Amino acid sequence: MLWKKESKNILWDKESNQQNALFVDLFANVKFDIPAPRGVLPQKSDQISQRLREKGNDYFVRKDYFAAMKLYNQALCFAENGSEQLSYAYSNRSSCFFRLKLYSKCLVDIELALQSNCAQQLIPKLNDRKAKCLEVLDEELSYFAPKLSHEPDERFPCMVKVLEMQQNVEFGREIVATADIPAGKTIMVEDGFAAGLYGEAGVNCDICYSSYTNLIPCYTCTRSMFCFGKCDKNDFHFVECGLRWKPQGPFDYRYSVVRSIVFALKTFTNVDDLMEFAASAIMSDQFELPDSMLDDKAKYNVFFRNFKSNFPGWSEGHQHGIQSVYEGLISHEFISQKFPTKRKERFLQHLISHHIQARRRMMTINCTMQKGFTPLIGLYFNLSCTPNATLLFSDSGSYVLTIRPIKSGEQLFVHYMDEDFMVKNIGYKERRAKIQRDLNYVCMCERCIAESSNQKAPELFDDSTRYVVLEKIRMGMNQPAYLLIYRKSRPIFKHFK
Repeated sequence: MLWKKESKNILWDKESNQQNALFVDLFANVKFDIPAPRGVLPQKSDQISQRLREKGNDYFVRKDYFAAMKLYNQALCFAENGSEQLSYAYSNRSSCFFRLKLYSKCLVDIELALQSNCAQQLIPKLNDRKAKCLEVLDEELSYFAPKLSHEPDERFPCMVKVLEMQQNVEFGREIVATADIPAGKTIMVEDGFAAGLYGEAGVNCDICYSSYTNLIPCYTCTRSMFCFGKCDKNDFHFVECGLRWKPQGPFDYRYSVVRSIVFALKTFTNVDDLMEFAASAIMSDQFELPDSMLDDKAKYNVFFRNFKSNFPGWSEGHQHGIQSVYEGLISHEFISQKFPTKRKERFLQHLISHHIQARRRMMTINCTMQKGFTPLIGLYFNLSCTPNATLLFSDSGSYVLTIRPIKSGEQLFVHYMDEDFMVKNIGYKERRAKIQRDLNYVCMCERCIAESSNQKAPELFDDSTRYVVLEKIRMGMNQPAYLLIYRKSRPIFKHFK
């Protein structure tokens, strides 16, 4: 066996100690009726597309341009391939971008409309709008996007050079400052790994999760959209397309697990190489520090190693989720060709289970954006209820902002639960219960220890950091990206030097 466990968990166990023994069948004693893995989405329909576009027009008249864009995007998803309805939807969406002073995006949509079997009556209007865009292009607004406040680390470009990852006796791993860092500095900006989208169609790119940009629809399904010229040639959606389960609550993790499995298959040359990597990683120190984050294999290594060797096992509900992901994947021709033998099928069962475990330990949810992100390096920051940094959300991932002055040699702590825990006076019992339930971790920070001993706890923020934190949380923690639009010359919202 790869490791011996006394719990009911049998993840990565084998049927015997023989060299070529199969992994145990995770579903051997599970009695579930798994529904058909491939659900049925509505078919493309020009009539539905037109109705959605006309509904979007109502919002446009009311100057609710973001609501209008969502409906125009849905109209694009339903428009039949080669239909004039595509050009009408692109044209109307370009009007939204024009009104929002996002002229570069408007110009892209104009070209998409002209190239989409454009209705003749639209052409003069589109050319006129194009000329107006070119006249005022220097007055364009732009979206807020977090940027590192210091030079990036050469091996870990997502974080600043004045941070260092170290092993830690108490936490396993830690991130420490190697120089003094003032409050209000952005020290990590990281794209989400194998994220999941939970909201309605028509808002986000299915690949990079960007919102309210030049999205084009999938030619097959009526839900997925991709950034034009950037994400439309992706390696993921050909497996995900049509893989529709009955939703399990507002945050169904199964699609992001599918994406992480496809990421692994894309990263390794073949399944045998992936199996060899998994066998080595499982037997290694789970707190081993990564060498870099410069390529996909390095990123997958960080993701895969975020496991617990004493993992207590799955509930019945999670076993059902594992089996439904497996049945959905193995029914896909591309996946079934990758796993043609019983040995590899069993490996896939355990790989899915391992990915779900790793993802649950790393997942952060932005409920307003309706996205679920899996930070990699971001989860190396340890947790405290009196943090000196905070984990916030961007349009396509997360970033870390310092909320107190940090001295060289000091460990960085974040609180990545939610804004209520950051700004409200919630007692230690409730905090500890939520942290232990969601993160399987008993918080022993100075605030929790003081409060549990009826001593005066340190203030969550001092006067010098309170404004920085609350303003940054208002700007970035749970705000949809479309509220974070900046002028080129000055920001609409205040920001910090």
